[in-house]
Amino acid sequence: MAQAENLTAIGDKFPTTMSYMGAGFSIGSGLTLAEWGVVVGILTALLTFAGNMIYQHRRDQRDQQRHELLMEHIRRGGLLDSTQGKD
Repeated sequence: MAQAENLTAIGDKFPTTMSYMGAGFSIGSGLTLAEWGVVVGILTALLTFAGNMIYQHRRDQRDQQRHELLMEHIRRGGLLDSTQGKD
């Protein structure tokens, strides 16, 4: 009984999926080579931007951890005492 319901659900989605695939194919086949170059260029730019954002976020995290470790080392070494400089 469950298999019949699954097949029905798949059968209901099939026409919709094929419709979207046909629409995508018709749009894609209507583009010239120059237009495809523009699309590929835009996608490349977006992927590069996303990759750089991820890399910068990770680098910022590493820099923050390095800074916290350095500050902890300075505090423990007595090089930076929070009571110094206060009258």
